Amino acid sequence: MPVCIWSHETSDRTISVALDVPSATGGEGSRRTVWVLPEHEADLRACNASVTRNGRLFLVATLGLSALVAVVASDVMGLPESASTAAGGLGVAAIGLVIAALPFATPQTIQMVGIRRSVVFVRALGLLVAAMGVWVAAAG
Repeated sequence: MPVCIWSHETSDRTISVALDVPSATGGEGSRRTVWVLPEHEADLRACNASVTRNGRLFLVATLGLSALVAVVASDVMGLPESASTAAGGLGVAAIGLVIAALPFATPQTIQMVGIRRSVVFVRALGLLVAAMGVWVAAAG
């Protein structure tokens, strides 16, 4: 019996759904057929639309903020250590908030627990990263 990609339930009620899935870099993707329970099809399509619409934004935001954190936390800017630590912590917090706002899980995580649980897991990790960043900023 197929496994629902959304809920990770095994059921003979699952239906096949063809989706246009973007590439890992948010570019041109491919058509992929997945199995989903009928009651979760709308959620699956909405999630896929979000990934398609926001995938490149997520990539640019996380890479850009990571580069900014690296520059601010280094001696390149000539900031006092406490200021660069605080700025670096705020940058890490911003990365955590991006992860929480756009909780895109890896295909391996989705395969292991389904999309619904993956989103909850990634969102919680994003909030944890944000909290750690705030803690570093406050300690700086």
